[in-house]
Amino acid sequence: MPGINYLAGSIYHMVHFSNLQSIFQRRALLSKEGVIQEEIDYQSIAFEEVQNLRDRIFVWDFSKKAFRSLHSYVPFYFATHTPMLFVQYKNGIQNEVVIFEVNRSILKDQGVLFTDGNASNQQLSKYTKEVVEIVPATPMRNTCRRRYRPNGPNGANTNRTDFYSDVAFLVTLLLKAVLKDAFLLLHINQAYSSNQEENYLQGEPARLRRRRSIEMQPNSCC
Repeated sequence: MPGINYLAGSIYHMVHFSNLQSIFQRRALLSKEGVIQEEIDYQSIAFEEVQNLRDRIFVWDFSKKAFRSLHSYVPFYFATHTPMLFVQYKNGIQNEVVIFEVNRSILKDQGVLFTDGNASNQQLSKYTKEVVEIVPATPMRNTCRRRYRPNGPNGANTNRTDFYSDVAFLVTLLLKAVLKDAFLLLHINQAYSSNQEENYLQGEPARLRRRRSIEMQPNSCC
């Protein structure tokens, strides 16, 4: 919509409260791959079946000219009342969830990817072992491309989430999200460090929220 600054506002990342100490020590949010490489003891709030699908998703890195694991990115949401938070409510641990709020200015950083849905939705079958290699859409070629190995796709769900590699797509994707009541997922390169934003973990505009007061209902997550 004309006159709206889509880079104004915040994006959000959810973690379990017990992970705060290691986050504050490093002053960074690490990707799952980074946490494993550094052998950090952490508590996951992710749905394991979805994580198993993400294990098999690889995204083209234009700067390195190579595919990299989806787990090498840090995921962010554009909203706080997400389906993932509703799952934590159903699991009885919503009071243990912390939401980091970060200024959207980091969306202009090189290597940021956008998706128009859950990144794990790539028509992968949970009963087979095929992997998918994804080349995100760019301003020069505005279609997202995929290649399945050794064959596929083998999943029954034909709704596949697309990846986008430039902030120029943000306006279209946010409008699409509003129209469909969907949530966009943002993926940040490897780690989000306090060195990237002066106020990170120190106050406005990046605040730390512990969600204790939200009473979620099944139809209120969107």
